[in-house]
Amino acid sequence: MKTTRPEALEKLSWKEILKLLVSKEEYALMENDVRKFMSYNHKVSPGILNAVMMKAIITAKRVHGEHTTINIEYLRITFESFVFNKHKSTHTQKKNQSLNVDYERNYMVRNVHQAVAKLDKEMNDLRQKGIVTSVKENPEFVDQYIDELKQLEESYNVKDPGEFANQYMNDLRSIEDANYPLKNN
Repeated sequence: MKTTRPEALEKLSWKEILKLLVSKEEYALMENDVRKFMSYNHKVSPGILNAVMMKAIITAKRVHGEHTTINIEYLRITFESFVFNKHKSTHTQKKNQSLNVDYERNYMVRNVHQAVAKLDKEMNDLRQKGIVTSVKENPEFVDQYIDELKQLEESYNVKDPGEFANQYMNDLRSIEDANYPLKNN
């Protein structure tokens, strides 16, 4: 049975998703902030929090560069803009919040299906604007390189890649020996 994206967001832990989205170095830098953010009582499911984390990482990398990391404040801002209505909090609401008066926020994303739909909509909007593009084909230089490797492999008439590598390394050593003969003293 195939797992749907909403099910995957619910079943996978934030750690697993984070490992899929960032390098080991970036993971080490972000892990504590993400752990702290995920431990708060947000009154939404873990799947929605996973979607928020994905949105924050994708946005940060798109806007600020490939090796950008996110912190707890970036996650909070992303959470508020992703989950709540688009109307900003009023001064009275902020004042009541600081006095620990519980007030009702308008949750626009109430379940993981809505979170996935919102992520999809935002990505489609970016694609339509030409900001995000899908890679459908390898660049020409990659295709040329792959063709060269195939030709080289065929020239050695080797079916086993390990045998090909050994034969190739032996040929390199023989070329090196021919170019730099040992001196006999």
